[in-house]
Amino acid sequence: MKYIGFDNKMIEILINQIGKKIYNITYEDSSGDNISFGNLVMKIDDKLIEISNNEDMNGWDKDYESAHFSCKYVDEYIPCVNNVDIKTIDINEIIKDINIIYDEINDEYYNFNYDMAVEIITNNHKYLISRGYYYSEIINISIDKEMDDIYPISRVIEDWKDEDPNRSVTVTRQIKNIKERRNLS
Repeated sequence: MKYIGFDNKMIEILINQIGKKIYNITYEDSSGDNISFGNLVMKIDDKLIEISNNEDMNGWDKDYESAHFSCKYVDEYIPCVNNVDIKTIDINEIIKDINIIYDEINDEYYNFNYDMAVEIITNNHKYLISRGYYYSEIINISIDKEMDDIYPISRVIEDWKDEDPNRSVTVTRQIKNIKERRNLS
């Protein structure tokens, strides 16, 4: 089974944030709906961590152009698009836990796990940083919502059947604690 998303090095970056204070999430607000194109930055303690959804999926499939989640430490936030509104969601809470939500996609052509969201859990809220479509670089930022509210499995199946309505597709959504997710790659 192929895995698409955060690699083990990136998972370790995220694991190391548990117990630290997340101050805010900064992003380019391209629509006014807490939707960013390509990337965002979380300020956690004295570090900036960029989560991006604009990495090329080399080796994925020559017929498809897509993106996947990645993360890294950065020195500053550099938006993917110029001349957009930069917004900040203030949080100022301790990270209790982090989950990764991934979909397992199976059909006659593909069998893979695909990271769809990061849940950052604090004492008061759950911050969901999620994809809203497989072939898009858009990132949704939600507070106290579930992934199924953003991108339900029924829509995932429709999107995969888009080219062939007779295509047999199954999707299973999993929520794994970040420490468990480390073992999937």
